[in-house]
Amino acid sequence: MRTQHRARRRAVFLTYKRYVEADRAWNAAVQEASRWIPGQETTHLAILGNPGSQVRNLYAERERTMLRLNVALQKLKSAQRRAQEVKLKARNKRLLISFVHG
Repeated sequence: MRTQHRARRRAVFLTYKRYVEADRAWNAAVQEASRWIPGQETTHLAILGNPGSQVRNLYAERERTMLRLNVALQKLKSAQRRAQEVKLKARNKRLLISFVHG
């Protein structure tokens, strides 16, 4: 069980690292795009560009990495819950055995 838990934690770490890299790349592209449109409000620059443009591709990659991170976190939480249930079952068995044989 520990190896599964360790693997899930590593997966969360790696997907978080990839998300941070994708987020930085997207933010850099948005900053670069804002230089092309001086004086404009930069809140809508994230949706700027034609399909296939760099900003849109980076935004899509960022979204994919965010989804992967959420899935990895859910799997980690599930593994933690399972480990806790196994621990509680083992503890309850020990208590029952010591009570019966006590």
